[in-house]
Amino acid sequence: MTARLLITGASGFTGTEACRYFASKGYSVTGMARKSMGPAGGVQYEVCDLLCKEEMDRFIEAQKPDYILHLAGDNHAGESWNRPLAAMETNVNGTLNLLEAVRRHSPSARILVAGSMIDYDPCKMESPNHPYGVTKYLQTLTAKCWGSLYNMDVVIARPSNLIGPGESSGICALLASKLAEMERGSGKGKLEIHNLKSQRDFLDIRDVVKAYETLLLKGESLQEYSIGSGVSRTLGEAAETLVKLTEADVEVSYSLDEEEAPFRVDGSKIRNLGWIPGIPFQQSMEDVLVYYRSRS
Repeated sequence: MTARLLITGASGFTGTEACRYFASKGYSVTGMARKSMGPAGGVQYEVCDLLCKEEMDRFIEAQKPDYILHLAGDNHAGESWNRPLAAMETNVNGTLNLLEAVRRHSPSARILVAGSMIDYDPCKMESPNHPYGVTKYLQTLTAKCWGSLYNMDVVIARPSNLIGPGESSGICALLASKLAEMERGSGKGKLEIHNLKSQRDFLDIRDVVKAYETLLLKGESLQEYSIGSGVSRTLGEAAETLVKLTEADVEVSYSLDEEEAPFRVDGSKIRNLGWIPGIPFQQSMEDVLVYYRSRS
């Protein structure tokens, strides 16, 4: 019997790639989104509001999925300063609506909740960097608690900074978009890079989706899995890589900042399940730039 997989946030950066990948692997994929998309690529897209408890209840009762990849959420850390309640409503209450609907109508389903490395250390929640981190911490805490309290099959994933082809609000996508715009225009321009020495662990979106499949099939219930490349790079290095790849004549200016300690994700737990990242950083950056070159 074909496994039924529900992907929330199907129209987002990760959701788009997840729908494509899992459909190609033979899953019966339903993509949940806020706006109508129509069937495409072997995926049945459905409209459902994560924030409407009654709507979620009816949706899960009708779908009865075997697996759920919960990607929907408010992922704009910077914007969370101005709209913290909206971020909390989506990331925490929306996740709770999903959990409750699954508890009532599909209690044996495995739920993979995509958290964030930004909330990895609970001790840092005493002095968080922004409201977004608080919402992601509470999201994963709620999911684990519901799993424990109601004997639900919940797994937590904590991916690092995701890059790759697709519509993203990440720093690499923003830089690639600007460079592609320069190429289409005068062929030259200026690029200002802030937080030059800020450290990141960049991971290709296509690799993280494969990691999600590994966790859906092999992950241990109520466990948390960090997912990353294991390599720390500065934002300056990422910017320089893109500048070398562009055909535009770019004048780059950097803002000075303090040196940061390397940021490496310990992905040994998921690697023990057989997953390893396969796409080199250089290839990811090339594909990001190619994607934005193709955008009109």
